[in-house]
Amino acid sequence: MSDLRLTPRDELDEPAELSAAGQPVTAGEPDPPDHLDATVGDEEGWAITPRPIADGSQVLEHDGYDVQVFQEACREATMLQAVIDEWTPRVYTAAALVRDLFWSFYKRVPRIDPVVPLTPAYDYNRLILEQVLATTEHHSLRAAGTADDPLNSALATVGIVKRALGALDAATIDAMNRLAQHEGRQGFTRNGPDWVNRRFSGVQQANF
Repeated sequence: MSDLRLTPRDELDEPAELSAAGQPVTAGEPDPPDHLDATVGDEEGWAITPRPIADGSQVLEHDGYDVQVFQEACREATMLQAVIDEWTPRVYTAAALVRDLFWSFYKRVPRIDPVVPLTPAYDYNRLILEQVLATTEHHSLRAAGTADDPLNSALATVGIVKRALGALDAATIDAMNRLAQHEGRQGFTRNGPDWVNRRFSGVQQANF
C-alpha cells in the first residue's frame, strides 16, 4: 500500500431508568453516559445506551444500537479491542475510525452522514473512510457476508484498519494529532503547537 497523505434502526426510544426499587429515577440524578469505549478489564463500567455518539468524532450515520453492538464486539472479539489499543497511542482518532469501519461492514446500508458536524481532527477520518469504502476490497468483504454479523465485521475491520492507518505518513499523523490537541480532548498530551497552519492540502489516493 502506498503512503496515504491527507491534510486536512430507526432511533430507539430511551427506556426509563429505574432505581433499585424499580421506581423511575427522579429528576436531578445524573443521566447515564452517552457512550463508553470498550476497555479490557472494565466490563462492569459498560453501559447499554440508546444514544448515538454526538461529539463530532463519528463519520457514519449510526444510533445507540450500533454503539451497543460495537461495544459487545470489542468484548467478544478481543482482536478488535487490541487494534484500538495498538493504534490509539499513535493516532489519536484511531478508536473513532475503528468504530466507523466496523459499522461500515456491520450496517446493511452504511452512509457517511455524521450525527453532528465533525470536528477538524475527525475530518481526516472522513477522508480515510471515503477512500476505504470505494475500494474493491471493502466491497468484496461486505459481499462475503459481514452485514448484521459482528464477528465477521470485526475480522474485516481489523484487517483493513491496519492497512489504512499504516498508509498514513508521519506528517499526516502529526497534523491529525495536533488538531486533536487543539480541540482539547481529554487525555491527549502530545507536545507541540496548538494549531496546524494547513488543514487540507490535497489527498493522495492510497492503494488498499
